[in-house]
Amino acid sequence: MTEAEIFRGSNVFDANPFLYYRFARPLKEGVKIPPTDLKLIHGETSKFGFSIEVQPDSSFIQNDKLIELTKDAYNEQTKAIEKFPAG
Repeated sequence: MTEAEIFRGSNVFDANPFLYYRFARPLKEGVKIPPTDLKLIHGETSKFGFSIEVQPDSSFIQNDKLIELTKDAYNEQTKAIEKFPAG
């Protein structure tokens, strides 16, 4: 992956991230990058998998039952408001 691909957003390696090196110039011929102990960079716990906290949000749910129960009162209020002169 290139640097542009990394900063583009989520990708298939989000759950299992890669370690990227950025060099100012190419490595000399025959030089190899030493292996990196990932435990020194990324902490490890006894928990494995994903820990997700879910918070319900009903702001975009249309409650048809509640609309039906309040429909008559809403229509009466709307008719009363329409009786007032405009302006």
